[in-house]
Amino acid sequence: MNLIMLNNRYPPIIIKKKNRQEYLQALNNTDKAKTTDDQQYKKLIDMTAQELTSSYWNIFL
Repeated sequence: MNLIMLNNRYPPIIIKKKNRQEYLQALNNTDKAKTTDDQQYKKLIDMTAQELTSSYWNIFL
């Protein structure tokens, strides 16, 4: 995922250690979800977006 982000001039996503288990669970649930189950995808996307925002702003603050 980070290689794709970097190749498109976005910063890498850094999943904090304290959030790693939750991230892996969301990723696992998304892998198991049916393609029509948007809730599983939404949780993973929301979590990834939050981590990206957090790590991005920590660079500058």
